[in-house]
Amino acid sequence: MGRRCRILGHGRVSAVEIENLDTHTRRTIDCDTVVLPGDWIPDSELARTAYLEIDPNTRGPLVDTRQATSIPGVFAIGNLTHPVDTADVAALDGRAVAEHVLAELYGPTPAPAVPGPRILPGKRSQMDYPVDS
Repeated sequence: MGRRCRILGHGRVSAVEIENLDTHTRRTIDCDTVVLPGDWIPDSELARTAYLEIDPNTRGPLVDTRQATSIPGVFAIGNLTHPVDTADVAALDGRAVAEHVLAELYGPTPAPAVPGPRILPGKRSQMDYPVDS
């Protein structure tokens, strides 16, 4: 998978520079045209028909820091909330919102208990740390 890094040329497009996301190597591809998405408006028809509150700046669903919308239990992420970002950013959004979706479905999950040091009786200067087996 790659991403576009630069559009090259003076007055006219002559090439694009692409970076391989796995190896981080870059290469230049000669071209005379670059096609970009039109208005960068999110495809939010479903959000509008569901009567979600719409952000007047992005024209996508209005979300809070958890990516929750104006309707409880409905979350919006990725290109729906910021249409200019690439698929990898949208995937990271999915990973970030998963905890909030699970909390909505099943309630908050308590943090796992982490064993701390125990002071051994009669040995004030030594501490016994549990060892994973």
